[in-house]
Amino acid sequence: MQRQATAARTPEELTMQFEDALLLRDTAALAELFDERAVLVPRAAREDLRGREEIARFTAALWTADRSYLAEVRWVVQADAIAAVVLDWSPSDGGAADGNSGRGRRVDVLQRQSDGSWRYVISLFDVCS
Repeated sequence: MQRQATAARTPEELTMQFEDALLLRDTAALAELFDERAVLVPRAAREDLRGREEIARFTAALWTADRSYLAEVRWVVQADAIAAVVLDWSPSDGGAADGNSGRGRRVDVLQRQSDGSWRYVISLFDVCS
């Protein structure tokens, strides 16, 4: 099911839209949450993912592997048009088949756009243990 996402007006709202897009497996909605020049560094990545399309392809591959994640916002710090969000995340199914909990901490950097909406510009998975 794909739906047209409304523009996030706060960093917290953008985080909720991200989780909704993940749970609904909506690649179009997910891609729209990222700035065109966004960078995502996935867990144990050898290379950064750059741009909406590359990020959407990576996420679709997670869904193919039947992985979904839930996030809990720990901290939001905002300075004008930039915000940092710290989240704890875990698989929605409780863990990986190999017994690894798959839990981690993510740090996102968000930027308010000229129209007032927020977009992800940097997303770092597993920054802290």
